[in-house]
Amino acid sequence: MLHGNATDWGQDLFRLARWCKQHPERRPLSIATVGYPTILETYGIEADSVRFDMHVHASLDESFQKGPVVANGWHVVSFEHLLDPRSPYHRLLYRTPQDYIGNTHDVHYLEAEEAKRFEQNALPKLWHHLELKHVH
Repeated sequence: MLHGNATDWGQDLFRLARWCKQHPERRPLSIATVGYPTILETYGIEADSVRFDMHVHASLDESFQKGPVVANGWHVVSFEHLLDPRSPYHRLLYRTPQDYIGNTHDVHYLEAEEAKRFEQNALPKLWHHLELKHVH
């Protein structure tokens, strides 16, 4: 019932700002979230790259819109990105995060080699890993 309405649409931005102030050494920092694009600096959030993805009612075979490449460093990732197989961050779903921010975002650190595998799409997607069949 709350999917797409209340999970990622800004309620944890103040918590994200607090996390950023508590961890200024965690750089480079990328943020991947969904909802309406917001000027994060308004909340005191500074990141090296940010991607906002709107909820897209499309086939699961279609990718999310283009955004920053998943790179080496720290990543604050919304649960929407983790759960959606179209997101490049979906591959982090079963990986234990280094931290959590509120009820909507995980924090992951990617080493250079792992980030390279993301860029090459070398890590399996959940639905392929579980051999689930997508019904159109």
